[in-house]
Amino acid sequence: MAADDADIRELVLLKLQQAGFDVRLAEDGLSALAAQIRQQAGGSGVGEHCPLCERPRRAT
Repeated sequence: MAADDADIRELVLLKLQQAGFDVRLAEDGLSALAAQIRQQAGGSGVGEHCPLCERPRRAT
């Protein structure tokens, strides 16, 4: 999740985590994109899913 306002980042982080999402924060869109590309190093860059904000896997 990217937002330049720290208070907004923290509020949205809290709400998304309460909803069960695994959230990674970034200060701005460029930082979020760079993190995404690093996450998928060796791949095509930005893929079909977004690991910056994805639901955690639940044990079955």
